[in-house]
Amino acid sequence: AGGEAANDIPDERTDAAAWLDQTLLGSQLRTALLLLSADQREVISLRFFSGQSTVEIASILDKTPDAVRQLQSRGIRALRELLRNEPWLKGAGNV
Repeated sequence: AGGEAANDIPDERTDAAAWLDQTLLGSQLRTALLLLSADQREVISLRFFSGQSTVEIASILDKTPDAVRQLQSRGIRALRELLRNEPWLKGAGNV
C-alpha cells in the first residue's frame, strides 16, 4: 500500500558486484573450458549446459556411455585443477 521500505530497494553496489562476479565467473569458466580437450569440452557442455544424459551424449558423439563418463570425469578433474585457486571457488565446498 504505502511507499517501499528502504531495504526493499536494490543496492546498486551489490547489484554491480554480483554482475561483476558473474561476469568473471563466466569468463574464467569459458577460459578453463577452452583448455580441455575438444571431447571433454563437448561432453561437459552437453551434460551441464544442455542437460543431456550420458546415454544421449553417447549417441550424439557416437561413443559408448562408459567413454562419455570417462571424458566427463577427466574434464571435471581438469576443470577442478585449473580453477582451484580462483577466489570465487574457495567457498564452494566440494566442487
